[in-house]
Amino acid sequence: MSWSGEATAARGRRVLALLLVLGLGVLAGCTNTPPPPLVTPAPTTSSPPPKQESLNEVVVGVDQVSGGYNPHTLADESTVTTALSSLLLPSVFRPGSDGNPVLDRSLMDSAEVSSAEPFTVTYAIKREATWSDSAPIAAEDFVYLWQRMRAEPGTVDPAGYRLISDISSREGGKIVVVTFAKPYPGWRSLFANLLPAHLLKDAPGGWANALADGFPAVGGPFAVRTLDRGRGEIVLERNDRYWGRAVVPERVTLRRASQPEVVTALGTGDNQVAVLRADAITTRLLADLTTAAQSTTASSSGPAGPTSPTGTTGTGPTGTGATGTDPAGADPAGTDPAGPSSGAPTSTRPATPPTTATVPRPEVAQLLLRPASPRLADVRVRAAVAAALDRDALIAVGTGSGPSAQLRADAQVLLPSRPGYAATLPAGAPPAAPDPARTEQLLGESGFTRQDDTWTRQDTPLKLVVAAPAESAQYVSIAGQVQRQLTQAGIQVELRTPPGKQLYEQLQGEQAPEVAPSSTPARPTGDAGTEPPSRTGDADAVDIAVVPRLDNGDPAATLADTFGCASALPDGTTAVPANLAGFCDRALQPAIDAALTGQRPLADVLAELEPALWQQFVAIPLFQVADTLAVLPDEVSGVSEGAPLAGVFSTATQWRRQGR
Repeated sequence: MSWSGEATAARGRRVLALLLVLGLGVLAGCTNTPPPPLVTPAPTTSSPPPKQESLNEVVVGVDQVSGGYNPHTLADESTVTTALSSLLLPSVFRPGSDGNPVLDRSLMDSAEVSSAEPFTVTYAIKREATWSDSAPIAAEDFVYLWQRMRAEPGTVDPAGYRLISDISSREGGKIVVVTFAKPYPGWRSLFANLLPAHLLKDAPGGWANALADGFPAVGGPFAVRTLDRGRGEIVLERNDRYWGRAVVPERVTLRRASQPEVVTALGTGDNQVAVLRADAITTRLLADLTTAAQSTTASSSGPAGPTSPTGTTGTGPTGTGATGTDPAGADPAGTDPAGPSSGAPTSTRPATPPTTATVPRPEVAQLLLRPASPRLADVRVRAAVAAALDRDALIAVGTGSGPSAQLRADAQVLLPSRPGYAATLPAGAPPAAPDPARTEQLLGESGFTRQDDTWTRQDTPLKLVVAAPAESAQYVSIAGQVQRQLTQAGIQVELRTPPGKQLYEQLQGEQAPEVAPSSTPARPTGDAGTEPPSRTGDADAVDIAVVPRLDNGDPAATLADTFGCASALPDGTTAVPANLAGFCDRALQPAIDAALTGQRPLADVLAELEPALWQQFVAIPLFQVADTLAVLPDEVSGVSEGAPLAGVFSTATQWRRQGR
């Protein structure tokens, strides 16, 4: 075989081998050998994805969300202001369970009297205590509050601050040394609700606009997430910068609505707590809700199907009989009318009726018959006006015939809910009861005659200006009743309702001549027909003011602020505003000063002064203002009336939604 033949044969063998390999590969691809078996998963029980943990939020229904929010001014006083200040602002002392002040250990290391002469208190602030913008809570906050409280009009119980002569500091402002011109046993009532001086002292509008629309910084366990007065909603959440123990609730929401709407939301569980005006409307609505809930529970547990609570009668938690209808038309079956497929949140009626309580506030509604007005400078005219008033009717109007009517303020200084309170109101005589004959007698002695059902003197009608702060519907309603009663007695009345800040500035700008020591009589006396001296602005003076008397923790300061004379600051340079009535009796002032500085026990001073104060007919106290608290025990725990005069929200750090 030639080389070429051998080569050809070799090529043939290689081709054959290649074809054989390819054929085997094709055959392998067509084989019937099964693939490796699949692994069958173990049987499982299907379940929905885990739910996100529910927010521990407590929703509180309220019937007003007013502003501003400065707890140190009469104009801003409200339940909401008290609530926000207790949760957002730092305080050296807070009311304890017995009502006595207790050092707030979350803010303070100590606070104690460090010297008796001069009287000095030294405060040690925790070094980690800061405002929410990281500025330290320090001495400048003490100084700012002291300077404003001693000089601004319309502040709450400023008498103690006016005794301070100096404030110094050391250790970066964390040690504060407060020196007083005189001893002050009530020093623990000072420096509550400190304000962020570094933001407010140079802010536009100054003190007048402090906290007018919100809180520029907070120093408490909560912070403001939303404050929407237009929608009537305030949302508080945990303060991430708070140095103390974290609060239990993640969020507290205050939601404004009318009284029927708040109670309806309580009935559906959309509100877990309600804080409302303590009047007959609230009492009836809550009684209806309780009756409806009890009826629904009884019906659902019986053999028959559920029945409507309409028409069922019963006694509510406040002891008032009520018809068993659901207020504002809530669904009696407790279901969402829109149905579960509508996308609306479904709510069910709570199984247990709400618990209720009356919570007194540190506030007394009162009338001030102001000697600052020339028309009421004569005590006989004030006594005549008091005799024309039906105090019981004023209390009924102001309380709405609700639980506050049981807190009648029959003393000039102490609150009815305070320990040691006792009625001092003279029985059977004005202002306890109207006496038209006495009105005629005293006005006649003062040179007035009644012509065409109108009292006149020198052809000028007796016309009085009655004023109340526009923001308080409660006080405006009382002022309207005063107008009606005096008009029926032949006294003309002009009713004014200016903004609170404007009213208090005017009242403390109008001051009367000092009362001579001899003018504290057993009965009103004076020279008939004598015209009081003329003063600037007399035509616009307010004669009768319907305003609150607030107790900020020291009744001796309340006495001084309500009836004390104008005085000078310890440095003797700047006069401070006097009381809202413009009243000053130098015969009473030594006893007032002795009570404030601890030289005499307050009880002894009040026993001496209360009869004299009633005879002056300057202040006619009516009742202690109160709120009604309603709580769904199946929905939230930890809610109570709080410490005496501290308010419901003083317990908010411990509120917890059930099951969250």
